[in-house]
Amino acid sequence: MSLAEVLLRLGSSMTAWLVTYAHCLWLAVLPQAVCVGEGADPWAATLWLAGPTFALAWLIPAGRKTPGVGQILRWFALPLLVLVPLAARVALAAFERATLGGSPLCVAQTGVLAAGWEPFWAPVQLGVLGGIVIAAGMAWRSLAK
Repeated sequence: MSLAEVLLRLGSSMTAWLVTYAHCLWLAVLPQAVCVGEGADPWAATLWLAGPTFALAWLIPAGRKTPGVGQILRWFALPLLVLVPLAARVALAAFERATLGGSPLCVAQTGVLAAGWEPFWAPVQLGVLGGIVIAAGMAWRSLAK
């Protein structure tokens, strides 16, 4: 394996890990965002970043064939054991509130949904979290051999 391929695999995998960490962390702290000034903008930003995060999550297994560091990279899945449940808790609460209940995502808002995308926010985020878990699981299992 050439040095360029090793660096490309390692860089892709590390970037994917960091993006998934950031997305999960952002989801976990999203309920603490102030909805008065920004409205639902932080929620919308996570919705628009869901696609790139989902796509990048599939680069996580790219580092598994990197000689010498492939086994080390699998341990990057451990922070997701904490981050994914925290993010899923927020997404499930939003699913109940906005998707099933028809209430706005921002607790400070009252009345009807502020935007047409709010009922779809939680299912999209749960899908992204599922993709992250599957990709991290693929990397873990392929390296455990």
